[in-house]
Amino acid sequence: MSQTVIFSERAYTALLTETLCEIKTETGGIFLGHHDNGKWYIIESIDPGPNSIFSSAYFEYNEAYVNHLANKINKLYKNPLKIMGLWHRHPGRMDFFSSTDNGTHEKYVVINPFGVISALVNIDPSFRLSIYSISSDRGRLVIPRTKLNYTVGDDKIPNEYLQYKPAELIKRQIDSFEAQNEENHKKIKLMEKIITKTFNSNHDVLDVKNAGNYSVPVSDDDIEKIIETLEEDIHFFEKHGIQCGMSRDENKVMWFYGEIEPAKRTCAVQIFAHGENTYIKNKNKTIIYGSGLFSETMN
Repeated sequence: MSQTVIFSERAYTALLTETLCEIKTETGGIFLGHHDNGKWYIIESIDPGPNSIFSSAYFEYNEAYVNHLANKINKLYKNPLKIMGLWHRHPGRMDFFSSTDNGTHEKYVVINPFGVISALVNIDPSFRLSIYSISSDRGRLVIPRTKLNYTVGDDKIPNEYLQYKPAELIKRQIDSFEAQNEENHKKIKLMEKIITKTFNSNHDVLDVKNAGNYSVPVSDDDIEKIIETLEEDIHFFEKHGIQCGMSRDENKVMWFYGEIEPAKRTCAVQIFAHGENTYIKNKNKTIIYGSGLFSETMN
């Protein structure tokens, strides 16, 4: 199947601008867009980042910045963009890939089942853009010798690929996020209230090994017992929209916590077993924990 690369006017201008800004050194960027029936639609060309390494003979992308910028730009479009490939400037008239370039290709070629495109920019004696398709066959790079034809023009790109996400939709997402934050805040306060009330309504336990103000490790043998004991309260919190989790840290200390916000643990209490009993520990107070203790306190 013949392949063609079609640049939006914005993407092509961005590539030229980056080349001009770093005219004395190597530079490059990442292509974002769509692949459809042998056509590579390049909607955006993003710069490599301020912490990239630029020299007259070497260039290295700032991957953290590229990922950050790609994710941010992606949110602008009605149809999310995908990474289509990359480009970089070569010194002089060198319009073939180096071994270092192919090391970079190996990182990107696995992104799409159809591979990626890679472009070289040369400016000696004048601006020249050489584009190749890069794929992988049984773990080995495949770089055809034939250059891909390219053209520039928004009129050559399906309109749906160029459409931005409606501003009103983004505004609704912002409002929804704020509403969710308020709801999460209420759930956090509820869990804090339940935990505080549970500890305040029980006396300190003084006869537990390591009951002082330091952490108590949990053995592998006690994990299943602790999980079974907590099961009733986990369901109780779930009824109130609070997902709970448990984990052991590097010191084998086990924590029970709410997962009210994505990737954020709240209201964590330490939990461990000793003898026949299970205990929960919050700050320097340790109490005996029984199945359903938190729900009983709430009721």
